[in-house]
Amino acid sequence: RLGDADVPLHVVSRELRALVLSANVALLPDYEWEPVAVALRRHLLERFGFAKRALGQHARLSEVIAAMHEVRGVSWVDIDVFASIPEKRMVDGVRRLITQDEIAARMTGVLQATAAERGTVAAGRRSPPDVLAFPGGLDRGVLRPAELAIFTPEVPDCLVLNQVPS
Repeated sequence: RLGDADVPLHVVSRELRALVLSANVALLPDYEWEPVAVALRRHLLERFGFAKRALGQHARLSEVIAAMHEVRGVSWVDIDVFASIPEKRMVDGVRRLITQDEIAARMTGVLQATAAERGTVAAGRRSPPDVLAFPGGLDRGVLRPAELAIFTPEVPDCLVLNQVPS
């Protein structure tokens, strides 16, 4: 009643960008690994979960590190991997869900690329520390929905925490 009936409207559902983290964690004295690891995982899943993130909101590595230091017992963290895996990819001009095999291949690729990049830190080169989420809109002339960059409990291998001596 109040709008212009001749203005076309196209609604698209958000796309997920699953965050991937592998971190080494050192504990403060007198703390045990299991309770701290459970608290870390819970805190990261909550802080970077569906209810707390906005569409198109980038995930900053500094946010992840700060959130990890909010958990009691954490002395320091060293991030090996911080990346993401998109839910869809472009195939013949159409965005389609990626398959389980593609997810596995992308995980392997992320981990291998990051391991190779660690060797280049001494040369002053490092990958960008943030995961960028697409804000929605036209992407090369094609309407694309906003991405939601989150840790998802359905993919536990995307959040790897390793204890290291302090």
